[in-house]
This record gives sequence, C-alpha cells and structure tokens, in this order.
Amino acid sequence: MVDHMPFPAAYARTLGQVGALRLVTARGDSQEPDIRDGDLIMYEEGTPYRAEGMYVIVLDGDLMVKRLQRGAAGFRILSINPAYGPIEIPAPEVDARLTVLGRVVWSGKQW
Repeated sequence: MVDHMPFPAAYARTLGQVGALRLVTARGDSQEPDIRDGDLIMYEEGTPYRAEGMYVIVLDGDLMVKRLQRGAAGFRILSINPAYGPIEIPAPEVDARLTVLGRVVWSGKQW
C-alpha cells in the first residue's frame, strides 16, 4: 500500500477532487493487460456510478477493480482478461452486494 505519491497539483486537479483521490495497489490478473498485478490505481473516493467505466468496488465483501455496466436488469461486472467471465448482479440484489467506492481516474504501470 502506498501512503502518498507526489503529483503536480494542477494535474491532480484534472483527475478529480484532490482531497478525495486515493491510491491502491492492484492485485491479480483480471484486468490484464490494462492493469497488472502491482500497478498503482488512483480513484476518486465517493464518486458514484455515472457511466460505464473502471471502478473500485466492494462486491460481496471483496475489494475489486472492475469495469461496471448498468442496465435495466442490474449491474454487469466485467474483467478485461477473457479468463474471467462477467458477473451479473440483478437489480434487487445490488444494494446488498455491491458498493461503489469510486471511479478509477489514473493507473501507473510497473515495468
């Protein structure tokens, strides 16, 4: 886990509300090749779901970085890596199973 990371203030403001920006370290391969194990992810905490995109979520108690799609039937949770299939959350189950912590606004790669 990273406690802090210097970013130019002007650049950080383009990403979101500076006081709400949070860093987490990605674990696993479900978002490869876009996000790899060990990459840093920055998300804007408290950003609700607004449109399809990459979000930091809690699903059934597990912290994840996933692509979210919302439809009339509920949410579809997607991985970029084709080895992982989509997860469907029916609308009546969303509040009990899914918490959106914020939208991913930046990622840094390990080489």
